[in-house]
Amino acid sequence: MITMMRGCGLSNGEARAVNTNNVISDDIYRVSDQIHHNTYRPAPLKHRHPGEFRDVPLPRSVRETIERFEQRPARQTRATCCADRTAISPTG
Repeated sequence: MITMMRGCGLSNGEARAVNTNNVISDDIYRVSDQIHHNTYRPAPLKHRHPGEFRDVPLPRSVRETIERFEQRPARQTRATCCADRTAISPTG
């Protein structure tokens, strides 16, 4: 999560919603939603209309980190960086 925040300038909620489906080219990531801080469920971006998005530069090292994270078995992941977009609460 910190890699996405630092490498792409994402907020906490945006970084929690990261998945490989939003990698639109080798060097562009499309931010289209976020994980709400109270409900831990996908939510629209703040200050955007539904369906709006923003594209941010995606450094190679960050793209590789996303790909490695999604290849890990689900029982080892402790964040929402999942292709199925299932939110995981901080307690479990």
